[in-house]
Amino acid sequence: MKVVLLGHMVASCQAFSRLEKELQRRNIDVVSYLADGKSYKMSPERIAYDVCVADIVVLGMANSPDLAKEELAVAELRASLKKPVAFYADTYDSWARPHFKNAIEKASVLFVINEMEAKKAREFFANPNLKIVASGNPMWEDFCFPAVSRE
Repeated sequence: MKVVLLGHMVASCQAFSRLEKELQRRNIDVVSYLADGKSYKMSPERIAYDVCVADIVVLGMANSPDLAKEELAVAELRASLKKPVAFYADTYDSWARPHFKNAIEKASVLFVINEMEAKKAREFFANPNLKIVASGNPMWEDFCFPAVSRE
């Protein structure tokens, strides 16, 4: 299995870095395009190739249409190929960003932070085949359970 992770914003990239390590631990082939709030380092052609041959692509959801242009382009490419794509909503209501509505309607999976968000997203989207999963945000665990105590 080949998985592509692509995200622009720092928060989604941090979560995808953790996901990448876990997938690799399970011997899954992973290619990551994580911009960490900057420009993508690989050429659009290389990204497109990996996106086309992947079994699944998981995308972040940047907070503006301009910052999300690569995520949206990849979602459109996957839809045209009729191949599965998933979105990762890393915070409250990010799945409701208007620039992602059409792309999510064509997606296979939407990962959200909790069951309350999943319920709202299920009411928001019309696609009955869209699987909405309350997966959490792995970075938030660090906030609640820091590695070093205050002392």
